[in-house]
Amino acid sequence: VLVLLGAGGLGLSIFQPDDDGPAALASMLHDLRAGMTLHLRDLGLHSVDALGRSHLRATELSVALMSGLRVAGFERPLPDWTR
Repeated sequence: VLVLLGAGGLGLSIFQPDDDGPAALASMLHDLRAGMTLHLRDLGLHSVDALGRSHLRATELSVALMSGLRVAGFERPLPDWTR
């Protein structure tokens, strides 16, 4: 079982592969890396290290207020963060 916690503990994902053992884990991690690579290419990036705040968006107002991230769909930060 592979458990991933979201930033700030806001999300929890549990992956349970059909097969068990090192080969199943390696395959799952390979697929995860391939998916992340595609998303990074869509953003024009070559590495997770190149990700910055400008690439991240909050999907809920409460998350934006706690984190200072911009809300998805808005071009500017919330007024509380610009004062």
